[in-house]
Amino acid sequence: MMIWVIIGMAVVTAVPRFLPAFIIDQAKFPKWVDRWLNAIPYAALGALIFPGIISVKPEAPKLV
Repeated sequence: MMIWVIIGMAVVTAVPRFLPAFIIDQAKFPKWVDRWLNAIPYAALGALIFPGIISVKPEAPKLV
């Protein structure tokens, strides 16, 4: 009985994650949308790195 609950929870969790990926894979976007979507990883990386650059304290010891 418990295994079916676990399997059911796995299916309920997996469907909302994989369904959009399959739908988007079939969709055809205009060229400008593709370029915009391709820029998202760079924007996310900048959002992760930029706050650390701003909060640098020159007098603080460096971690090696």
